[in-house]
Amino acid sequence: MSGIAGFIHFDGQQADAAVLDGMTTTMRYRGPDGIRTWHRGPAALGYCALVTTAEQLAEAQPLEDPPGELVLVFDGRLDNRPELRHELLASGARLRDETDAEFVLQAYERWREDCVVHLDGEFALVVWDPRTRSVFCARDRMGLRPFHYHWNGRTFAFASDVHALFTLPWVPQHLNAGMVAEVLAVEHHCVRDTFWEGVLRLPAATCATTTTQGVRERRYWEPDPAFRLPCRSDTDYVVYHRELLHEVVQRQSRSHQPLACEVSGGLDSSAIFAVMHALRLDVQGFALDFSDELADESAYQEVLSGFMGATIDRVAPGTYPVSWYRDFGAAYRDFAGFPNWTMMRPLYAAARARGCTVVFNGTGGDEWLGSVYGVQGSGLAALLRWYGWELLPERWKDWVRYWRGLPVPSAWLSPGLSRTLRQRRARAESQSEDVWELELAMLRDADSQFGRELAQRQAAMCGIERRQPFWDRRIVEAAFATPEWLRARDDEDKWLHRRTMEGLLPPAILQRRDKANFRVMARQQRTELTNALQSTLTRRSSWVRPERVRPPAEYLGSGALADFGQWALLMADALEPPSVAHRSL
Repeated sequence: MSGIAGFIHFDGQQADAAVLDGMTTTMRYRGPDGIRTWHRGPAALGYCALVTTAEQLAEAQPLEDPPGELVLVFDGRLDNRPELRHELLASGARLRDETDAEFVLQAYERWREDCVVHLDGEFALVVWDPRTRSVFCARDRMGLRPFHYHWNGRTFAFASDVHALFTLPWVPQHLNAGMVAEVLAVEHHCVRDTFWEGVLRLPAATCATTTTQGVRERRYWEPDPAFRLPCRSDTDYVVYHRELLHEVVQRQSRSHQPLACEVSGGLDSSAIFAVMHALRLDVQGFALDFSDELADESAYQEVLSGFMGATIDRVAPGTYPVSWYRDFGAAYRDFAGFPNWTMMRPLYAAARARGCTVVFNGTGGDEWLGSVYGVQGSGLAALLRWYGWELLPERWKDWVRYWRGLPVPSAWLSPGLSRTLRQRRARAESQSEDVWELELAMLRDADSQFGRELAQRQAAMCGIERRQPFWDRRIVEAAFATPEWLRARDDEDKWLHRRTMEGLLPPAILQRRDKANFRVMARQQRTELTNALQSTLTRRSSWVRPERVRPPAEYLGSGALADFGQWALLMADALEPPSVAHRSL
């Protein structure tokens, strides 16, 4: 994906072009197809281009309207171009070209803040309006494009990546104790915070307007509880979901280069690959080639390849030393991701070497096609067990885990971070009282958002844009409107999804119930992790209680989350500048 960055002074100061160049240069990996900047008066905007569609070839961002009254930077892709074009022309717009950026700028000119309800796809955007001295920014409904910002009362600064903001001399670097507590406990609650005080993420489905009065955020979308699908029978639902998935994949397939698809051999990624073939798209399959039997899915990949008559290239997963993760954190002021996330980098590199700039995947299938209760079976007892567990406060869940002899990730936190975590838990639990469906809580899930952002950046660093059809707005809305008994029936999860894919996938994959265990990637590095932890635990005694840290060998492969907490400790330790490395939180 591309990248955007910039700043606007509201105190009369003139923007320094050299400062903007520093921001875009540090994000140059997002701009393999060029970096362009614009500055005038108090404003400076930059665009780092990764071209993935034919229309982008004609884009000239940052984009001004003819009188120079509005300036836009836009990282994204519109999936409702025909409908939006019709709306714009009907409203009197005179489109200068057919680029997505032009559509967005014209939409803002006509509908101002309400323009976001007319945009469908993935995007992060900023519009500077010198007439009203205001900045409008927005993020797509699912938060698939990153957006970070800093406001100090005088200057509004933004960037796709956190580390670009730290090139600005007025942005301080102080670790956020709340986020450190969350990641060390493997317990995410906040979708707005970053690891840095004063640097925020714009939440998904949120827009914001900044003036001299400050930043005013507004959530512009969430699923409509009154929405109903035009279905009466099981067959109606199967036909509706099949047609919808085909349409979503078709719309997301816009590219001027061949397409690639991650094909693990699981139901969801195989479904995307199968639909792409059914649509006769130019697509190449790629899969990770594991030697460990817990993660080896080659048998399913071979079945799928033979069934479809398609080639699936296998690529060895990426394995990186602990020092690599620490170096990443020091350079980018953020997490690289866990070993079972960074393992995808060689696959993206292989796709890029074949001329692809877009890689499809099946993420989102578990969230929106499976049972919301996350249980095998549809019995009342299973439902009550799950629902009762989800309603338990996190501290009670910790007691249950401890009683059952399971590791409790939060138990190793220092007293200070433990208090911070309890406060953040309480805020999250109080905010969840208005959730009208369990799916809405899943849609706002901070852990899922955190993971998607890290995965997207790893792809971007390889010159790849990830596309995730199951996170499309219409797929999500259909999930909210689909009866639960169609998703789990007769002890079969994803019942409707499996019926939808009949004839497009071989029986072996349609009937598959197991999943590969990619945590083997962390297990391979247990010795190195153990050695690296020793000095870190001593240095970070204000974060954790060393005496409560069990050796990684006791965690890895046990099904617990605590090993992720230990990886998080190493990465969090690398974030803080050396000059303040011992500052107590």
